[in-house]
This record gives sequence, structure tokens and C-alpha cells, in this order.
Amino acid sequence: HGDADIFVMAFDPDDPEGDARAVNLTSSTGGDFNPVFSPDGTTIAFTSERHLPHTEIEYWQMLSRLGHGGEIYLMAGDGTEVRRLTPRRST
Repeated sequence: HGDADIFVMAFDPDDPEGDARAVNLTSSTGGDFNPVFSPDGTTIAFTSERHLPHTEIEYWQMLSRLGHGGEIYLMAGDGTEVRRLTPRRST
């Protein structure tokens, strides 16, 4: 749909050419970026522009390219229980 999403895929180091399929964990109006698993593998922290009204997304994508990230989100490792950790800053 044109927005960046987060995918996961199983990896078996003994079978790197295996039949693993990527699973889409996010599908929001804004892009989802920079996913990082927690040390125990149960949660994923990421940045996102999903909180912005669609008309503001291009503006915030420009700011992201200049080093200004979106808000920080956390979700379960299976893509459920998404919650925003940082509030939107007013300008």
C-alpha cells in the first residue's frame, strides 16, 4: 500500500535457504520504521508516523529524512498490543 511496514521471518542457521515466509506485523496509514526486538524476544520497539493525520504524513516523512523520527511504539512480538510510548510533540 506504499507505507513502510514491519515484517518478521523465521531463520534457521542450519537451513538458510529454507522455506521461511515473511509475516507482516504492521499495516498502518503512516510508515513503521526501525524495529528492535527486546532481549527476551517478546516485544518489538519501533518508530512510526501512524499517529499523524494522512495530510501531515508527507511533512513528517520529510522531517524523518532530516533526522527527526516519529513517535516510539511498542508491540508484542506477534504484532499485537501496539501502544505508543511517546507523546506527539507540538511545534
